[in-house]
Amino acid sequence: MSRGGLFLRLSGVIPPGTVVELALHTPKGPVTAEGEIVWVEPPERRKPGEPIAHGLRFTALGWSTSLSLGLFLVEPE
Repeated sequence: MSRGGLFLRLSGVIPPGTVVELALHTPKGPVTAEGEIVWVEPPERRKPGEPIAHGLRFTALGWSTSLSLGLFLVEPE
C-alpha cells in the first residue's frame, strides 16, 4: 500500500478500468477511498485455487482521506 494505490489479492477477477469503493480499517477508524483497477495478474501466472493479484490506483481522494492514508502509512507498527 502507498499513497498512490495498493496491491490486492481477490477470489475473482475485477477487470482493469473498473472503479471500486473501498473501506480501509485503520487504528484511527475506517477510511473510505475510491480506486480504479489498473492491473490484473495474467492468466498464465495464476495458480488454481489461489487469490488473483490486482493493482489498484486511488482516484478522487478528498483532502481528509488523503491525510488519513498518509498518517496511516507513516505510523510505526
